[in-house]
Amino acid sequence: MKSIKKWVKVVERRGQSILISSYFYNGIQTKFFKKTLGLNLGLDHYLIVDYSNYYLELEVKNFQTQIERIFKETEFRYVKIALHKLIKKGEQLLKYSENINKIKNHVGAFEKFSKLCLEFGPAMYFPILIEKILEEEAVSIIRKHIKKNPDKYFSILTASTIPTEGTKELISLYKIALAYYKNSKKIDKNIEKMINLHLNRFCWLSFTKFVGKPWNKESITQRIKKLNLKSIAKDLDELKNKSNTSNRLLKKTYENLKFPNKEIQFMKLTQLLAYFRTYRIDVYTQAGSNAKHLFELLAQKIELTVQQFVFLTYEEILLYLKNKQKFPKNEVKRRSAKKWQLLFSEGKMTLSYERPFLVEDKQNIKRRIIKGQIASEGFATGEVKIIRGVLEFNKMKNKAVLVTSMTTPDFVPLMQRASAIITDEGGITCHAAIVSRELKKPCIIGTKIATKIFKDGDLVEVDANKGIVKIIEKVK
Repeated sequence: MKSIKKWVKVVERRGQSILISSYFYNGIQTKFFKKTLGLNLGLDHYLIVDYSNYYLELEVKNFQTQIERIFKETEFRYVKIALHKLIKKGEQLLKYSENINKIKNHVGAFEKFSKLCLEFGPAMYFPILIEKILEEEAVSIIRKHIKKNPDKYFSILTASTIPTEGTKELISLYKIALAYYKNSKKIDKNIEKMINLHLNRFCWLSFTKFVGKPWNKESITQRIKKLNLKSIAKDLDELKNKSNTSNRLLKKTYENLKFPNKEIQFMKLTQLLAYFRTYRIDVYTQAGSNAKHLFELLAQKIELTVQQFVFLTYEEILLYLKNKQKFPKNEVKRRSAKKWQLLFSEGKMTLSYERPFLVEDKQNIKRRIIKGQIASEGFATGEVKIIRGVLEFNKMKNKAVLVTSMTTPDFVPLMQRASAIITDEGGITCHAAIVSRELKKPCIIGTKIATKIFKDGDLVEVDANKGIVKIIEKVK
């Protein structure tokens, strides 16, 4: 198998639950791409080794070749059709999850929830697999009109104008912060009410990947205290008016550069993709949060805590529930304590602990300077903190340089505290790019190797005007 199949590392998701992995990576099989998008394409093989995610190189190349052909035949119209189909599937999952706790047949409710999660599965990799194709086309269009500094216009023309849930959460947070400082840093009944409303509306954002520590009054207060008092009102105003401002800037740019309507419509596709990249994570996060009480009830039936429950695959959960069996606690402990491999191959999931695994990450790259794509301009120096997932959130320090594989909505409180943000993966439409601009934090994305090059404690210089990160002082 090793000699025939080349596994390529996609990203590392430290702390991602096995339950959500079993939805994501079964959901990207051909049968779900066919059911949801009408495409006879998909990824039928996927591999996770100790939270590092891999796909088969040949399978992805074949997908991209076929999808590029479809794009050319439809002049990219299929992108809009596909994204709207996926948004509709996301809405179905969310609607079902909102009423899931009213269903008396708990096992049946979980089975239907799992079915909807799988049907939404193509949302996880379709944007990633098509992003490069769309970015190359966007760059080609922009360079026809702009010879000087095209990168600046790329971020303007491809940025989403639709507010994400993360944007809405920041607006709410800034409003509470203004009230808090106007009240001489005292939390009275009015501010406490604002915080409670905020938690009721946005607390689900902390349940990314079906794990995470719930936000509470103290965590919201701590985030408020770390905001820059002098710029809160200005930042709030900019966030509230971001959509209108962006639309005006886009209209002006199109008019000044004389973009034909066909090219404008294409740019709108890239903006929709930018929005969808965050939307898909939000759907799974909110649906999982809505179903958390159901998870707790089902966990009790197989004598596990909800924290243990989410480290089972959905197939294991259904098997043990239907057979009315207890799930071995030693097996759950083993998964949290030992290195494991989860292989998704043609509809089957195989979990193993025995070495050698199908891949071993033996890369030992030594560099002092790396380059990436500029997501948000700026300059900063600081101590590196490598955070690959929720299990490492406690490592974050104020003004540290956040280095991660990628960010998701639960990273926002960490991004607020960071002096700069560096990611391994991501295009200009990724979550890190969107949020770093909103927070006005220097951000470099798509370095591919930042989490391998740097170590916690390294002092680095981040020049996000040039897309360069340099080690000033290496930790011993």
